[in-house]
Amino acid sequence: LLGPHWRESPTPSPRAATMLRTLAVVGMLAAGVSAQSEQALEMGALRSAFVNEDSFQYYSVVIPPSSNAIKVKLIPSYGDPDAYLSFTTAEPDDLTATWVMDDVGAEEQVIKRDAEEFCQFEPCILHMSVYGYDESEYMIGVYDASVATLKKR
Repeated sequence: LLGPHWRESPTPSPRAATMLRTLAVVGMLAAGVSAQSEQALEMGALRSAFVNEDSFQYYSVVIPPSSNAIKVKLIPSYGDPDAYLSFTTAEPDDLTATWVMDDVGAEEQVIKRDAEEFCQFEPCILHMSVYGYDESEYMIGVYDASVATLKKR
C-alpha cells in the first residue's frame, strides 16, 4: 500500500500521502468530527457569505454572560438561505436545531436567556448552520438584544 521503502523515506510518496489524508478524514468522520468546521462570528457584526444550493455553511458565536437576550439576523441578497440554531448541537440541521429561520426574505430571531433552551453553562456558544435552499448570498449576524434598565430619578 505505501511502497517497500516508505519507512526509509522521511516523506511518503504522493500516493501514500493521499492515502494517509484519506484515512485521517475517514477516522475523523467515524469519530464524529466534521470535515468542515464552524467559522467564528463576532457579536454585533454582520458577515457576508455565499452558500450553494443544497449545501451548508457553519458558524459559532460566543454569547457573553452579560447578554440577557440575543437577536440573530439573516438577510439574503438573493436566493433562499435558511438558518438552524442550537446551543447544544454543533452544525445543527432541520432535525437537531432548536430554532429554525426558514421564511423567504430577511428574518430576525430573538432568544432570551430565560428560555429553557438557552445555554446553561459558560462559555455559552450558539451554533448556527445556513442552508442554501437555493444558491444564496446573505448576511448573518448575532446581536445583544438585552433590554437596558431605566434608572430611577
